Amino acid sequence: MRPLLVFGCLIVCLTTVASAQSTGRNMKKEAMIWEQLKVIAPGSVEDFKAATIAIDNEKYDEAERLYRAVYKKAPNFDPVMRRLGMSLCLEGKNDEGIELLEKAVETNRNTDNLSALAQYLAYPANDKQSGPEQKQRAFQLIKEAVSLPHIDDDGYYQFILGQLALDNQDLETFRKATNQLSVLQRKLRGSRVHLEACRFPLASLDL
Repeated sequence: MRPLLVFGCLIVCLTTVASAQSTGRNMKKEAMIWEQLKVIAPGSVEDFKAATIAIDNEKYDEAERLYRAVYKKAPNFDPVMRRLGMSLCLEGKNDEGIELLEKAVETNRNTDNLSALAQYLAYPANDKQSGPEQKQRAFQLIKEAVSLPHIDDDGYYQFILGQLALDNQDLETFRKATNQLSVLQRKLRGSRVHLEACRFPLASLDL
């Protein structure tokens, strides 16, 4: 079986599990972000929450407006840099979006920031992919992201890793990613999978 077909089958398995469950984020992780923001800009927490609801419902212009308001009050808060950058990319404002995602990584080189930059650097829109140079850099970023400690283990990082491994013709890493996705699919059966809003040309997933 071809690698792309294998990967596609695993993604169908993961999305089947996800679609069967109610929509929701990892609220423990969200609460941690709110608490961090409350210390920096307590009056911006509700705007941040509303912006997150907007981006999850694909209202990217509203998400941009609300995240910008938070960003003005908390310009060094990397979660708002990341989510504002994502909102901009999803609106097609890639240059500004990538600039913010780069800034988020510079501020805090954690798994969420690295994986978001990797994703939108390589796949800026549903119908658009970047060139080999950008995909090669994105591949290095996601490999670093996966190697770091992280809270969520729902397939998001392995999905990006597998797609970029395939695009960069690294079959060994591709196989490892697909094997991990297969294991995660079995573990996640009957549980809610949430992946931050993203798009990939391989499959139309709301990750």
